[in-house]
Amino acid sequence: MCPQDVHILYVPALTPDREIGTRLANIDRYDVHRKTRIQAALDAVATEDIDCIVTIDDGSDASTTLLRRLRSREGDTTPFVFLAADPDETIVREALNAGADRFHRVDAVVDDPTLLATAIDESVQPPRRDWHAAQQRWECERLFEHMNVGVASQRIITDDEHDPIDYEFVDVNGAGCDTLGIDSAQALPVSASALFEQDPPPLLDRYQTVLETGEPLSFETYLQSLESWYSSVAYSPDGTRIVTVFEDVTARRERQRELELFREMADQAQDAIFVTDAETGIIEDVNETACDRLGYERSELEGAGVWDISGYFSDRAAFRRHLRQQDGDPSSHIETVHERKDGTEIPVEIMASTVEMDEHTCRVAMARDITERKARERELRDEKERLEEFASVLSHDLRTPLEVATGRLELASETVESDHLSSAKRALTRIDEIIEDVLTLVRDGSTVDADAIETVSLASVARSCWQTVSTAEAALRVETDNRIDADPGRLRELFENLYRNAVEHGGDDVTVVVGDFEDGFYIADDGAGIPPTDREAVFEAGYSTRECGSGLGLSIVESIAQAHGWCVDITESERGGARFEFTGLEASID
Repeated sequence: MCPQDVHILYVPALTPDREIGTRLANIDRYDVHRKTRIQAALDAVATEDIDCIVTIDDGSDASTTLLRRLRSREGDTTPFVFLAADPDETIVREALNAGADRFHRVDAVVDDPTLLATAIDESVQPPRRDWHAAQQRWECERLFEHMNVGVASQRIITDDEHDPIDYEFVDVNGAGCDTLGIDSAQALPVSASALFEQDPPPLLDRYQTVLETGEPLSFETYLQSLESWYSSVAYSPDGTRIVTVFEDVTARRERQRELELFREMADQAQDAIFVTDAETGIIEDVNETACDRLGYERSELEGAGVWDISGYFSDRAAFRRHLRQQDGDPSSHIETVHERKDGTEIPVEIMASTVEMDEHTCRVAMARDITERKARERELRDEKERLEEFASVLSHDLRTPLEVATGRLELASETVESDHLSSAKRALTRIDEIIEDVLTLVRDGSTVDADAIETVSLASVARSCWQTVSTAEAALRVETDNRIDADPGRLRELFENLYRNAVEHGGDDVTVVVGDFEDGFYIADDGAGIPPTDREAVFEAGYSTRECGSGLGLSIVESIAQAHGWCVDITESERGGARFEFTGLEASID
């Protein structure tokens, strides 16, 4: 071929590479025609004597489009040299499949201009198709080796009767060797029966079916010798061999089984369970209890927003604000209402946590129906209101005539001396004590204001209360230096009631001991003690072994203990008296 015989159509990228165009123009034997638009280039091929097309692809797909439109013309065999600025395997494959004759990187031909000249010269001379086929084979080999899933070429082995008895791995890529435990490609070919230590080998019947039918086959199977599950696609490209693409899916199947077990357990749960996207608040999964309780089908709840059923969130923004307010705490505990499909509401207690599931952040919430608890709370509130009303009547309607009677008695005592008047005074004083005890039970009950809780010294409270109670010749011994969390005022009521109880039942010279043990404290005396058969009954309101007792003192003690979350039990002290033990203070005892 003589100089000037090669007519080149140069189609640069949208962002022209002037260096490539200049290099082409400087080669004496090349006649370069420059076109920047696809249609202009196609017209030039149709009307001019073009020997070769050179294009530069910059990722805009213009070069591939030109090549496809060119090859779509009947009988077109114009040599095509494809240059790419930043090629990946997808660009290479698409260019070669579309009919490119040569492929090079732009930076390679800039560094070595002879590469481009050689590519052009060889493309305009035979054997063009052989070179194209070789380049395609090279590309397939690159894909074969660099795929991150296993790829294997297998051949069926038959006996003298042409019945399949085994198959062998003829070629396996790197990922496949790693998956199957083949040391290296140099160990090939290897028979399947030897590799899997099984005769006949697994999957032989499936591969034979692929050969006989010519249809691809997809399946998942467990290979005992490798102790793994594999997902495979097998096909026969030529009717004589099998090509299998496979990957180890053991981890995926284990996760799937775990999810199935989770679903089974979740569906058995009595609480409604919701799995939501932690970013969007969209419900991704629910259990049967959630569906039954809200009256929805599973498909209706999945894809809905949590704000569609929960009164706590007005919209997506409210859901996101709630998560931000958690301040890094992955769990939360709230009370709200869920709205049923029919519009009615259910009070619920929700415990939610943020978890990672398959690299996806989810919010798992358990919603407990607290309808009965709320009804009980309403009953308790109503009962408390009635008791407070009773306390008001007791305080006003009884105290007023009591004060009148006390005043009259004092006036009578100034003019008359009589033992009857002393008895009447004691009776009126006792009535006043009973009223005070009843008011304490009604107004304070079994609750403690959380804001009133303080860390207090048991010894300090024990000694100060002893000073406020009439203890005659009784003695106090304090054997503790622990500090506990309690409402100081109510703790004083507890000590004072037990001190009075000890003196009233143990005598004027009783000794009271305040001490501690592993998870609590005790108040004991050396009096007569309480028989085991009476130890439960003494906490009942109105129970008393004294004729003039109100029977409310120990009931008040029990209510104060319950208000703090403690347990109170009666045992026998070391000296045979009563011992009141308060437990459940593990979190507050020093």
